[in-house]
Amino acid sequence: MRSARGNESEAERLKRQAEDAHEKFIQISNRLLRALEEEGEKARDALGRYKFQMLGYHAANWVTLNRIGGFGYSNPFKDLVVLARERKAG
Repeated sequence: MRSARGNESEAERLKRQAEDAHEKFIQISNRLLRALEEEGEKARDALGRYKFQMLGYHAANWVTLNRIGGFGYSNPFKDLVVLARERKAG
């Protein structure tokens, strides 16, 4: 079967589509990773300026981007959570 692209076979067309989809996947992953890094920076900045509500907002965004991006990074805010729990219990 020939497509509208001239002599391109069905297998060639499917291969091209798979390559295009892979390229889009890489682009989206890179955008998510940049956004993840940016949210981490914003969260640390907010903490350094005693802007706790902003810290929570950006930390939650970081966690969400890490999850939907499938990056599997450990939560950089875990030590803060553990410290807060220890102080609350103590």
